Amino acid sequence: MSKKQYTIIGVSILIFIIIIIFILIKGQNNTWTNEILTSTSYEIYKEDCNNNQTKLDNKVMNNIDTYWKDLSNNGPWLGDNNNCYEKITIKYDKNGIIQEKELLLIDDKSIVLRVNNTDTYYVNANNLIKYLKGI
Repeated sequence: MSKKQYTIIGVSILIFIIIIIFILIKGQNNTWTNEILTSTSYEIYKEDCNNNQTKLDNKVMNNIDTYWKDLSNNGPWLGDNNNCYEKITIKYDKNGIIQEKELLLIDDKSIVLRVNNTDTYYVNANNLIKYLKGI
């Protein structure tokens, strides 16, 4: 191969790598927590299995956002919906429409994000769960 062909291959690979990095960085900044934090208003509630509900300070959302970056997405949750789990409910205003998201605390390491009856299972949530149970 000639020097020109090597240059074309090298530039193509470099452009491909730059595109991948851009997509990954853009995806990290657009999380569900940012949607809530940038909304006009939001409220956070903690509810146990005895239906005791406690309103939490909005500063909790900043901590959830910080801890969320450490979690690993394991795809859809196929767990038992008939069991009771401690949950965090976040209600927020998005363009004049009240939206709701729930976090189900499954065990000491697992958490489920419930959005519009779609459940996504996350692991490595030890620190987040310890924080949420402590408040």
